[in-house]
Amino acid sequence: MPRDRIRRIAIDGMLCAVAVVGRIALGALPNIQPVTAIIILMAIYIGIWDSVVSSVVVVIVTNAYLGFGIWTVYQIIAWAAIGVVSGLLFRKHHHPLVMLGWAALCGFLYGAVISIFSWNAISTGAAAGYVAYWLSGLLFDGYHAAGNAVFIWFLQPLFEKLVKKE
Repeated sequence: MPRDRIRRIAIDGMLCAVAVVGRIALGALPNIQPVTAIIILMAIYIGIWDSVVSSVVVVIVTNAYLGFGIWTVYQIIAWAAIGVVSGLLFRKHHHPLVMLGWAALCGFLYGAVISIFSWNAISTGAAAGYVAYWLSGLLFDGYHAAGNAVFIWFLQPLFEKLVKKE
């Protein structure tokens, strides 16, 4: 196996471990965890495929500790989609302030996706029911958004150093 591929796998594994430990360690804080920021940065600095695979790994490993349910599938879908879109949007250019805004927006997007599927699992009502369900979780989505921006702020310079070729 080529040396670059081995290094990439090692970095992916390390970042998955950081995301898992961060999500579990910060579990007492409402929706504040580093997973979204790590997925975004992986997609941009390492590769879209790496971020998608890491989304699956992080969700399965953390939910083995936090608990599995139908939401597990939708967490994977939401984080994988965030990784794909992040990689496509920011492959060529990623100004730090734009990244902060995108990371914050992803907190709300993640909440909207999870709310669609959670609402469908518990309700068969009309779209107004979804809106009410989603609005009730906006405060937690705001915590997720703020946490994402803070994690991006601190982690982006580290990612730049991490992926530099020697």
